[in-house]
Amino acid sequence: MQAYTPYIERIGLKPGPMNSDYADLIGRGAVHVLVESANIVGVLVLQREDNTLWIENVAIHPNHQHKGLGRELLAFAEHNAQAAVMSELRLYTHELMVENIALYQRLGYREVERREEHGFRRVFMRKPILIIREFQPGDGGGLAQVWVDAGHYYTQLDSERFQIPDETGLAEWTEDRWMRRQSENQFDRVATLDGQIVGMVSAILHEALDGAAHQLSRELSFRRVMVNALGVRTALWRMGIGRQLMEAAEAWARTRGAQVIVLDTWIHSPVSIPFYEQHMGYTRQSVYFSKRLT
Repeated sequence: MQAYTPYIERIGLKPGPMNSDYADLIGRGAVHVLVESANIVGVLVLQREDNTLWIENVAIHPNHQHKGLGRELLAFAEHNAQAAVMSELRLYTHELMVENIALYQRLGYREVERREEHGFRRVFMRKPILIIREFQPGDGGGLAQVWVDAGHYYTQLDSERFQIPDETGLAEWTEDRWMRRQSENQFDRVATLDGQIVGMVSAILHEALDGAAHQLSRELSFRRVMVNALGVRTALWRMGIGRQLMEAAEAWARTRGAQVIVLDTWIHSPVSIPFYEQHMGYTRQSVYFSKRLT
C-alpha cells in the first residue's frame, strides 16, 4: 500500500484501500496483481454488482509509476467487463486525488456524483462498456444514423463524389438489407454503448477463386475476407470503437480459415487512411481509378 502513503497528509487520513481486508478479497477472487521480475508492482481489485464491474482499487508501487502500468490494469478491467458482457465500469476516488481523476477522464470515465462516504469525500465515475454483438431486428434505425454520419463526413470532403443518404425510409431500408444477407459467410456486427448503436462492421468471406493458378494475384488462391463497411458515430471517434470492430472482424476471419483480409477506402480521407495504416497495420496494394463520362 505504499502507493497510497503520499496521500495520507493530503487528505488527512489513510485512503480507504489501506484499510481493506485483503485476505477476504483474495479469498473471493477479487484481487489481481501485476508482476515484474517475480515482484508484485501493481494491484487491481474488481467486484461485480449486477451489470456493473466496480474497480475498488488500482495501485502501482511508487518505484514503477509513470510507466503506463495503471493504464494496463484499467485495460485489463475493461477487458474483463467486456468478456462478461457487462454494461459499465464504475470506480471512485477521493476528490483531492486530482491526478487520479485526470487519468480516469483521459481514459473515458465521466464523473456522475460526489458525496461523503465513510468519512471520505469521494468522486464517483463511470465508463460505459462497448459491446459488439450480432445484428438484431430493430437495429435498422441505429445503423441508419451511423450511415448518415458517414455521409456527412465524406460529403464535407468531396460533395461531387459523395452524398448524404436520404433519411426517408433509410431505417427500414437498412433493416431489410441487414436481415436478408444473414449467412455463415457474412459477418455483420454492431457496437453499442449504453444500449445505443454507435458503430458497425460488415464483412464477407470469399473462397479461393477457381482457376486462381492462372491469375496474376496470388491472393485469389487464398480464402479471404472483404470488409465492405466500417462506421462509427463521428461524435465518438478516437475512442477505439473502430479498432475493436476491425479486430472482431479479423478474429472472425481467422476462425473461418481466411489467409488475408482486404478492404478499400477513399484515398483522400484524413481519418481512415491513418487509421488503417498506422493503427491497424494494413498496407496499400492497389489504386482504384475512376473517370466521369459525359
